[in-house]
Amino acid sequence: MAWQDFKMRAANDKDDAPVAPSPSRPAVPALHVLSGSRHGETVDPPASTAPASIPAGDIALLYEAAVAAGMRRGLSREEAKPVSLSILRATLANDPRLAKPSAPGTCAVCGQPDANKPLLPFMTGRAGVFTWLHPGECHREHQARQAMAIDKCIARARVE
Repeated sequence: MAWQDFKMRAANDKDDAPVAPSPSRPAVPALHVLSGSRHGETVDPPASTAPASIPAGDIALLYEAAVAAGMRRGLSREEAKPVSLSILRATLANDPRLAKPSAPGTCAVCGQPDANKPLLPFMTGRAGVFTWLHPGECHREHQARQAMAIDKCIARARVE
C-alpha cells in the first residue's frame, strides 16, 4: 500500500478502538492516551510539567496503536514503523505537557520583552495559554528544544 493511500485512509478513519486494559490501566481509546482524555474526561496538566511527565508506557502504547492501525490498513509491521514514528512525533509535538508557556509580553526563549521585535503567541494545547516567542532565532531555538524533548521522550519509551 502506498504511503499516500495510507495517509488518506488515516485521515478518514476514526481510529478510536479501545486499548486492551491491563491490571493497572483501564481500557482507554488509543488516540486519547497522550491527550489526557480518559473516558470522556479531559485533564489539563499543570503549566510547570516537564517532558518527563509523559509516562514512557503511554508513549509506547500510542506508538504500538499507530503501528497496529498501519497494519490494519495493509502495511507490514516494518512498513508501518516509520509512519507510526512520524505520527508519534506529531502527537508529542502537540501534547500540552510538553508546552512551555510564558508570560504575555515575554519571550519563552530569551526572556526579553517585545521592545524592538514583536512577540507571537503559539498555542500550548490549553485554552488561553500561549508560548510567546520572537520570530526568527527564538522560534528556531524553541523548535530545536521541542525536538530534543520529543527525542528524549521517545528514547525513554524505548520505541523502535
